[in-house]
Amino acid sequence: EAEASKNHIHMLVSIPPKWRASLFVGYLKGESILIIFDRQVNLKYRYGNR
Repeated sequence: EAEASKNHIHMLVSIPPKWRASLFVGYLKGESILIIFDRQVNLKYRYGNR
């Protein structure tokens, strides 16, 4: 289940007990930024080297 607005998203997820919530959130953040940079090439050059 998910809900999105212009600059953030709320998600209700179920993760296995062996995963720590912080690791799962870090994974999602890492994957999402790769998708954003892939779709918005100009952002990679503006913010990719920070």
